[in-house]
Amino acid sequence: HISAAVAALVWMSVEWIKQGKPTVVGIATGMVAGLATITPAAGTVGPEGALLIGLLAGIVCFYATQLNKSVALLADILKDEEIKVLAMCPGYVKTRMNGGGANLEPQESIEGMLKQINDLDTESSGTFVRYNGEDINW
Repeated sequence: HISAAVAALVWMSVEWIKQGKPTVVGIATGMVAGLATITPAAGTVGPEGALLIGLLAGIVCFYATQLNKSVALLADILKDEEIKVLAMCPGYVKTRMNGGGANLEPQESIEGMLKQINDLDTESSGTFVRYNGEDINW
C-alpha cells in the first residue's frame, strides 16, 4: 500500500507542477504504477524500499506516458513536412546483463528494427511497434 500511495502522490505532484492541476485519472494511474512496480518485490522489501519504489514508479511512469504522447504529437506536427516518427520496442534481446535468458539475438533485433524504419510510411507514422512489425497499442 505504501508504494501505491507514494506513486499516486508523486504522479499527482508532478502533474500539478507540469500541467497546473492534478487529475483523478493521473492519481489512479500513479496508484496502478505503484502497485505494478512493488509486486515483484512484495514480501522482500520493508517500508523504506516500498517508499523508494513508489517514488521511482510515479516519476518514471509519468514521464514514460509523456514520451508516448510526444511521439504521436510529433508525428502529427511533422506530417506536412513528410517527416516520419516511430516508437519501437527492440524485443527481449540476449545480452550479458540478462544472463542470456532472452530469446532474441541482437542481430535479429537490429535487422528487424532497420526493416521497420525502412518500411515506415506517413500513414503509420506516430505508432509504436515491435522490432518485428507487430503493432503495440498505446
